[in-house]
Amino acid sequence: MGQRGSKYEFYFNLLDQGVPAWNAWREGHPDKIIDLSGANLNYLDLSKVNFSKVNLDNARFHGTNFRDADFQLSSLRFVNIYRCTLDGANFYGVKSSFVTIVDTALVTVQGKEFLNGALCRSSRSSML
Repeated sequence: MGQRGSKYEFYFNLLDQGVPAWNAWREGHPDKIIDLSGANLNYLDLSKVNFSKVNLDNARFHGTNFRDADFQLSSLRFVNIYRCTLDGANFYGVKSSFVTIVDTALVTVQGKEFLNGALCRSSRSSML
């Protein structure tokens, strides 16, 4: 995964061990607010990841699988979500602004309120 030697190294080491390892650590640290602002999360399989209470401002999401992921109470400001899988993802309580979503289906996303003011573009016939 990327960005070694950075403020993200501990978290990327956890993610390198797989989503179950990440989620187990998160379960033991439920109140920890994690800063992954600006992180490159492109083309990763992060299905079922627990990203609740994570600062993901300015993070990059291109081709990332977030199926059934939990983003509750996270911050998603100034993000571009491009060709990601969000089926069943939970966005309740997310703080967001300046979100751009391109070619990403949102039919089964929970907590679509985070989309208020989002710019959504698609070459697909049904995003919402």
